[in-house]
Amino acid sequence: MKNNLSSFIRECIIIGGKASDSHVLGKTRDRNYKPKIKIVREIAPSGIEVVYIHDLTTDYMEGMNSNGIGIVNSALLVSADEKAAGKYWQRTKKKKGASRDGPRIKRALSFPKLNQVIKSLVGYDTGLKGHTLVGNPKSLYSIEMTSKHNPIINKLDPSTGFDVRTNHGKDHKGAGYNSKSHPEDYLSSRVRKASAEAALDGVEDYEEVMPAL
Repeated sequence: MKNNLSSFIRECIIIGGKASDSHVLGKTRDRNYKPKIKIVREIAPSGIEVVYIHDLTTDYMEGMNSNGIGIVNSALLVSADEKAAGKYWQRTKKKKGASRDGPRIKRALSFPKLNQVIKSLVGYDTGLKGHTLVGNPKSLYSIEMTSKHNPIINKLDPSTGFDVRTNHGKDHKGAGYNSKSHPEDYLSSRVRKASAEAALDGVEDYEEVMPAL
């Protein structure tokens, strides 16, 4: 029997919470192409060890470092991002959709302290746009910003359950997909968020987090 959850898996969802007495970050990532992914483990110039996924097609990167600091990001207003990526391709003749977000995340992971990582995420190269969940074994934070909205940084409380972000604004109500400009995409984003929250409700083992999505 075909289930409708297969469509959700191809959409972008990021989650942060607590399982197996540890903080957990996770993501399902949709792309309109077949990505070539490489797992990279290296030592940053700062001496911090980092490990991250590297999308060789777009140069997108995200992961964690040896101090237990992890970063996941979800775009706001995906269609605008893809349109911008097309313009970037026409302008530079480089790889289609080449991401500036990957280098922003990689740089942030080179710092040893969480406050340094957050400062880099919001300040370096105009900042990492979209929804970002970032944390270490002690704390989890959400960051929401766009090219039109200043960053809003909130400390999360994992004891209340998993925090989920998709492609519509939470702290910036007009950001991302919204009911006026992108009603169908907004509905999809809201449904994915609610579905992920329901799927993660009661999950206590970290090995069950991603299969639940």
